[in-house]
Amino acid sequence: MEKNIDFLASQGAIHTTIETQKALRCSRTFLWKERKAGKIKAIKVGRKVLFSQSSIDAYLKISQEEVSHV
Repeated sequence: MEKNIDFLASQGAIHTTIETQKALRCSRTFLWKERKAGKIKAIKVGRKVLFSQSSIDAYLKISQEEVSHV
C-alpha cells in the first residue's frame, strides 16, 4: 500500500472518485466502466479509489483526440 501512496504523491494532485466525476462531468458508473476498460488509470488504497491529476489530464487528452478523429 505504501508503494501506491508514493506513486500517487509523485503524480501531483490526488482526487477521489467524487472529485473526478465532477471534473469529468460524468456518472459514477461511467467512471467505473472507463477505469475497468483501462481508459483512465486509478490506484486503490484500501477501499478508496484515487485518481491522479496526470491520469485525468491524459484521459481528457485521449478523449479529445478520439472525438476529433470522428
